[in-house]
Amino acid sequence: MTLWYRPPEILLGRTEYTSAVDLWSVGCIFYELLTKIPLFMGTSEIDQLRKIFEIMGVPNELDLPEIKDKHFDFPPPSPDNPPKTFKDLSDGANFDENERDLLMKMLIYNPSKRITAKAALSHPYFDDLL
Repeated sequence: MTLWYRPPEILLGRTEYTSAVDLWSVGCIFYELLTKIPLFMGTSEIDQLRKIFEIMGVPNELDLPEIKDKHFDFPPPSPDNPPKTFKDLSDGANFDENERDLLMKMLIYNPSKRITAKAALSHPYFDDLL
C-alpha cells in the first residue's frame, strides 16, 4: 500500500487488515481528487504519522490503542494542538457540507468507528449521482 494512503493503525503496527484500512485510503484519495493535492505526504512511516497527526491532531489511546506502545516524540493532545478542519486544509477549495462530512467519516482514527463502504455509498454526497 502506498505510504501516503496508509492508515495510522497500520503505520503503528496493527496487522489486522479490514475494509476500514481501505476506507482510510479512499478518504485520502477523495481529498486529493477534490483538491488536486495529496493530504498526507510523508517520506517515511514515522514522517507519515507526523503528517497525519499535524493535520488530524494526536489520537488518544481510545481511538488508537497502539499509540500507547510507541515512544515517539509527538506532542500530547491539548487545546494548543487541536485538529485542523477540512475547511482549513482545503487550500482554496470549497468543500460542500456533504463532501466534508464524508471525508471526516472516512478519516476517523478508530477503524471500528470509520464509515463502512456500504454506508459511504449511501451517503448524501452520492444522492445527485443516482
